Amino acid sequence: MKKISLLIIILINTLFFLYNVSNLSISYQEASIIFDDKKSLFSLFLNFLIQFFGKNETLLRGTIFIFHLLNIFLIYKISKLFLKKESDRVITIAIYSIIPGVISFSIILSPVTIVIFFTLLYLYFYLKNNRYLSFLILILSLFIDNSFYILYFTLIIFAIISKDRKLLLLSSTLFIISISYFGFPTGGKPKGYFLDTFAIYLAVFSPLLFLYFFYVLYRDMVLKRFNIIWSISFFTMILSFLLSLRQKLFLEDFVPFIVISIPLLVKSFFSSYRVRLPEYRKYYKVLSTIVLTTLIINFLILFFNQYLFLFLKNQKSHFAYGFYFAKELAYKLKENGIYNIKCDNKKLQKRLLFYGIKEGNKFFLSDKKTNDYFKKVTLSNIKEIKKVYYVSKINKK
Repeated sequence: MKKISLLIIILINTLFFLYNVSNLSISYQEASIIFDDKKSLFSLFLNFLIQFFGKNETLLRGTIFIFHLLNIFLIYKISKLFLKKESDRVITIAIYSIIPGVISFSIILSPVTIVIFFTLLYLYFYLKNNRYLSFLILILSLFIDNSFYILYFTLIIFAIISKDRKLLLLSSTLFIISISYFGFPTGGKPKGYFLDTFAIYLAVFSPLLFLYFFYVLYRDMVLKRFNIIWSISFFTMILSFLLSLRQKLFLEDFVPFIVISIPLLVKSFFSSYRVRLPEYRKYYKVLSTIVLTTLIINFLILFFNQYLFLFLKNQKSHFAYGFYFAKELAYKLKENGIYNIKCDNKKLQKRLLFYGIKEGNKFFLSDKKTNDYFKKVTLSNIKEIKKVYYVSKINKK
């Protein structure tokens, strides 16, 4: 039963990847990581793959997806340390694998999935009392991504609570090095984004699941259940809300250190459920059914997200609009012998660069109709949904 359940979970996730990867185009953020980000190891990693395998988008996204599958495996291994029943562990990885934020980042060229991997790997070795390997992973993470300053910050607090001097010394040192090299997000004019941050969390985790997650962290604080996973997740959330009182955050920096707490959520639910007599479990059954149904609906929306274009008057209001059309547009331009073009949209310009369309001064591309256009490029990602671009010549004086 265990093997079949794991196989089904992996199969569903793989189908999600295969179905969506063929439709997606490189986004502006992804292109910026590849072409502009010279500090992070993640950018060097992507450029290393491109150097050897070319600009193979499927391979790049597939590499990230492999880390996602490894994360499912690590969540399962960590769950064994908290959950006695095999069925509970399977439920844990099933929930983790279809959380909107987790499954979305599994096919996006973003360091989030890799950050989750190294965080889980650190936790696994720490919980197995392998201090040498856990410290080694923690040091290595310094070179992976700048968001690890959040992990170091939460570990400082946990080390103080648990009176772990070695962990306190190491996490403090890594925190200072991280913010010295990458900087600390304190820029911008003071402006409250608390509600925006809360809304994004609701979207990333699924509304009801996040509210339950919030409740579990709060309850564990009241009951003084201060384990390392709770500490990382709880203080990450507190830090994000405090910083959001001043500025808008990149929440993908914080998400990896919160999703790791899924085993605690499942443990909390079943602990409360099983201590009650059968006749008093009805409320928990209804609650779990609603939460899981909402989570599955959100997953299905992500799975078939391109069909949302059918119901939107404005295509740009689609939450994944920035991941569509660029690849198809590049192919159409090449079919017409155009390999250099100037775009009125600078973000689109950078996206096209990934597909070999460089900036030029002979042709001009816009999604707004011009009087002197000589070529109309019509794209369609699904039936009846079209995107039109216009190509005009640039007159040289």
